[in-house]
Amino acid sequence: MDDELWKSIPPQLRMEIEPEYYFKIKELDFFLRTRERQKPRRKTLEYLIFLGVLYRRIIKPIDGTLSFSYSLMNAGANGLKVGKKQFNHEKNKQLFKTVIEFKKILEKYNIPAEILEYMAIEDFMKSIERIERKI
Repeated sequence: MDDELWKSIPPQLRMEIEPEYYFKIKELDFFLRTRERQKPRRKTLEYLIFLGVLYRRIIKPIDGTLSFSYSLMNAGANGLKVGKKQFNHEKNKQLFKTVIEFKKILEKYNIPAEILEYMAIEDFMKSIERIERKI
């Protein structure tokens, strides 16, 4: 993975997602050892794994928090406080922009979000192959 991409992620978030990313890369390496035709696409698969980790660990939880927070605000609450984190209208706008930007990346490269929700690398690769058959 490009160092520049990792540098763009705040250190605290990086510490949360890096272990899962490298674990998935090891799974990918094991998977690719027996599948020669997949090897030329390894870099693309690495980026998709990276996006998948970001999606599952950051974007999806933010999206769920926003949905819940907006429901509370529509019911008359001023915001939501989780631990030390305060989710008010202004904070929600910032987080919403993050989710939208991520979705724009997926849209730009025609990446369906459902391929990012895998748990096992085999499921991920099956999703990739299913999409390739449609193209």
